[in-house]
Amino acid sequence: MRKSLKSLPEMHAKVDSLYLHKTEFVGLSKHVQELQESVDFTSKQYDTVLDQVKANQQQMSKGEEETDASKKIVFEQAMNIQRLQEDQNESEQYSRRANLEIHGLPFNQDEDLKDDLSKLPVALNLPNISPFYALAIHRLPSKRDTVPAVLVRFASLSVKESWSAARGKLRHLHQSGALPKLFFIDNLTKLTRDLFWYARTAANDKGYLFAWVKTGNWMIKRMKTHHFSE
Repeated sequence: MRKSLKSLPEMHAKVDSLYLHKTEFVGLSKHVQELQESVDFTSKQYDTVLDQVKANQQQMSKGEEETDASKKIVFEQAMNIQRLQEDQNESEQYSRRANLEIHGLPFNQDEDLKDDLSKLPVALNLPNISPFYALAIHRLPSKRDTVPAVLVRFASLSVKESWSAARGKLRHLHQSGALPKLFFIDNLTKLTRDLFWYARTAANDKGYLFAWVKTGNWMIKRMKTHHFSE
């Protein structure tokens, strides 16, 4: 009995210790629960952000697909426009095949172009300029301080080609004083003319000495003894 009574304080101490540990355990459990709630909240936030990122990626992917489709449409439209421009230029150039530009003819305020050009057929041994051979003769628009060229629209391509073939005599006739310094060239569209200047520059860079246009086609020659290239 005495032993039991002696052990009572020790038992009370153990009970107090257990109660203290219980309190600590309850506090720890509460802290763990709070941590779990915080983890759950953070996890939900992460899931929300992840869903938003996925939605943004899908939207971006859709936007990229729409952009690619738009680029394809724009490219196809650009190609169609280019083909139409090329077809239009080809048709316009074809309509000019019987036209000839004469450069270097002095300008007079009250000039009569048919009369001024009347010496050319005789000097070049060509058909006379008449309504039968030439449908129209007029000056072309030009920049200020530049003598405008004369455009002759021949009735047929063969007559125009006979004039073009005789342009090699112009230099000799100028040197002899029979004619002013004249040049015969094809009547080109702006696009064809720009392409010709580009082609001529490229031909010169590759060593070709001569480049010109004949009935809308580009001609080049490296040396006088070489054949023509078209």
